[in-house]
Amino acid sequence: MAQAFVRRKSRLRVKGLRVKDREKIKEAIAISVQNGNHTTREIGVDIGKDHSTVSRYLAEMDKEGKW
Repeated sequence: MAQAFVRRKSRLRVKGLRVKDREKIKEAIAISVQNGNHTTREIGVDIGKDHSTVSRYLAEMDKEGKW
């Protein structure tokens, strides 16, 4: 029996609080950088996300030209 790959949706949380969309997560990352956090690990600890997730969001922000 073959299993289909199912992509799980993000929980969309910042600092433990639920947010409505991915843009709020990107805003939280931008605010964290403005507050002096420069590495993905520091940003991740600040907003409650893993460093690899922060890296992925930073790449998306770079593609969109918001960075």
